[in-house]
Amino acid sequence: DGSLWLGTEKGLFHQNPSGKLRAVPRSDGRDGGQIRSLLRAQDGQFWVGSDLGLFRHQDGQLSLQQLPIETISVMALLEPVPGKLLLGTLSHDGLLLHDGKRWQRLGQTAGLPANAAYSLLRDGHYLWVSGDRGVYRVDLPALLAAPGTGMPAPAQMLLTQSIKNAPGQQAFCCVGGGSGRSLLHDGRFWAASPDGLYAIDRHA
Repeated sequence: DGSLWLGTEKGLFHQNPSGKLRAVPRSDGRDGGQIRSLLRAQDGQFWVGSDLGLFRHQDGQLSLQQLPIETISVMALLEPVPGKLLLGTLSHDGLLLHDGKRWQRLGQTAGLPANAAYSLLRDGHYLWVSGDRGVYRVDLPALLAAPGTGMPAPAQMLLTQSIKNAPGQQAFCCVGGGSGRSLLHDGRFWAASPDGLYAIDRHA
């Protein structure tokens, strides 16, 4: 509709087509925190990830959603398939998946390495995840099915924090952190870190 949404360190802002900018308030009048991620789902719902948790935008306000983990930063949002919502957080217990009815934790029992999730990128049937302990790639359909099947999803650690005997190429902390995050381009997965820029061949 020509409007613009801006996630900032001081909350969410909306600029309408005429150029008027306004801060988007929380429904309870409290601070919205630093905005980390934005997602417009296929059903039209607008989700906002913040260092205070997950918000849903409705009727011009932000309403805080209840998660199975309290007081957690939501760093990344992804709609892997219509009707499902995947959250990347600062928790090392894995990802959070909403299947349309309830929240599910996807952690080491689902096959995922212990890692925070700064960014979530879909690449065909793969999900790329970058965090403070490195980068891993996981089979997305198997991951989404894991809560029901009880079978761990195949995951591969491709870049790992400099820890002796850890799998994957060695790297320093916080791959894909800050404002740089990560992206898929020209056959590679790219991620910024305090150590520089990393590029991983997507077809390796």
